[in-house]
Parts: sequence; structure tokens; C-alpha cells
Amino acid sequence: MSSHKVRLIAEHIVKQVARHRSEALALSSRGSSSNAGSHAIKPLLVGMQGPQGSGKTTLTSQLLDELRTARYDLRAAVFSLDDLYLTHADQKALAAAHPGNKLLEGRGQPGTHDVPLGSAILQSIAGMNEASEGGSTTRVLDLPVYDKSAHGGEGDRSGETVKVHAPLDVVIWEGWCMGFGSLEPAVLRDKYDRSSRDAQIGTTSASGASYFTRHPIVHLQEVNSQLASYEATWWAQVDAFVQLAPTPPSGQRDGGPQALETVFTWRLQAERAMKERNGGKGMSDEAVREFVARYMPGYELFGDGVQGVKKPWHGRGLRLGLDSDRNVTEVRTF
Repeated sequence: MSSHKVRLIAEHIVKQVARHRSEALALSSRGSSSNAGSHAIKPLLVGMQGPQGSGKTTLTSQLLDELRTARYDLRAAVFSLDDLYLTHADQKALAAAHPGNKLLEGRGQPGTHDVPLGSAILQSIAGMNEASEGGSTTRVLDLPVYDKSAHGGEGDRSGETVKVHAPLDVVIWEGWCMGFGSLEPAVLRDKYDRSSRDAQIGTTSASGASYFTRHPIVHLQEVNSQLASYEATWWAQVDAFVQLAPTPPSGQRDGGPQALETVFTWRLQAERAMKERNGGKGMSDEAVREFVARYMPGYELFGDGVQGVKKPWHGRGLRLGLDSDRNVTEVRTF
């Protein structure tokens, strides 16, 4: 089924590249100040969101190979939101500045990434195809690499980089919270209060209880504020989108806790597979569940924002619903 997923996404991207080029050329022909005197078209920036264990890394690797074939003949590159995490020292400083906020104690949530670094990279990507002073397009971009094994698993930025060469047609930017939407403060408060009340009076089952109510509202507000800055500085530059979304078992309501439980299954599978390869080094099943639980507030509160009508990629998005075996069960545009 992976080849089916790759083909679906590749065809979506090819369609968006054609649309992107057409719009850029139309702007240039009208003498737009941003395009006047230049035939260079910036790479199409495609956001890809999928939870831990959904197979983003494998899928994007296969997707790059597919886009580069004669069938599509596109020059493509990929980079991860994970590689923009703060340095270990800066992460420690962030945690110290927000004592008691478990959401910001370690990498993962909005607020734990290096926003200036990411903005600089996006600016470089946008100018990748512009000719140099000598008239040739030979620009090279060094993408950062994050080492998740450093400092006993706490992670740190690596001294290594990945070189990306111009020209490029497509850049895929993937991440677990890519494209998530912040909430208006009043909306966040209302969600929190309603979920807390439901839990207190027993109108939700244990599996249906919200993970975000395990955290003080002020801690969620801090993450929400950080996510709003991502929207303004990062998401605004995304041209098209692909979402990999877990779907609940057949016959159950779309989305909700049933679907999110699949994330725990996927991440546990990945951990067990790694331990089989390295002689048993890794987290216990209980530790994996606790690790994933720290991400759940983001999925519950902000995940639906990917498909918001005010997103810059509205009308250019593709959603693939995946079952517990990561097979495609649903294809939807948004």
C-alpha cells in the first residue's frame, strides 16, 4: 500500500506544481514587483503533517524517488520540522523559564523550535532558484540536522548538515504538528472548561477523556501562543499540503480519541522494532505511552486547524486517512 500512498501524493504535488508555475508566470507577465525582470519561480513548499509512527520519514524518502523519475521529472528535496528544535542549552533555558510546564520541558511542542533559524531557511528556499551574479543557478543550502540521541536522548543540534542544491521544483516540509492552528484564547478556555466538566461528572469514558486537561490551562496557553507565532512566520509560506491522519475502526465516528489511540500503537511498533535491531535498547511500553501522551494535547486542541479555510493552502490540500496498518482508507481534498 505504500506505493499507492506515494502515487497519490506525487500526483497531488504535480498538480500543485503546475498551478504554482501558472500563477507565478501570470504575476510575472503582469509586471508584479516581486517577479518583474525575473523568470525564476520559487520552489513549491509543501507542508506534510502526520503523527509519530505514521511513516513520514519512509514515505518522504520514497516520494523523492518517485518525483525524480521520468514520469514526473521534478527536482525535489525534503526537510523536517524536527531538525529545527532548539539546541540542548536553549531547550534547558526554555524549560527553566517555564517551570512546571511539562509541555515545554523537552523537545516536541510549539515553542521548542528555533523560529529565527527556520525563518532564515524558508527565506533561502524561496530564493533558491534565483540566478547568481554570474548568471548561473548554483545556490547551495545547508539544512540543519538534529541528533535525538545526544545528551542521553534529550537531543541537540548536530554539527552535520544536509546540502540541497538549486534549482528545485518542490520542497517538502514535514512534521508532527506541521500546519496546526492556534485557538482564540476564549475558544481554548471554553474547550478546557467543557472537557474538565465532562470528566468531573463522568460523561466521558476513560479512553475518551481529554489529555489536555491533565495540564494547567496556563501551560496550554503558553503553547497556544507559541503556535500562533509559527502560523505568522512559518505556515504563511506553505503553498500546498498533505495530511496523514489516523482513522478510527470501521463504523466508529471520524476522528476523536479512537483515532488518536492509533498513534500510541504506531509509536510502540516503532520502538519495539528498534529494540529488536539494537539488542533491546530503548523505552519500555509504559515509557512509550507516557512519551506520546505529552504530544496528545497538540493533536486534540490544534490538529483540526490544518484544514482551516483561512490557511494559505486552502484548496490545495490532500488528506489521506490511514488505518492501524497505515493503509489508505480515505482520500479527501481540502
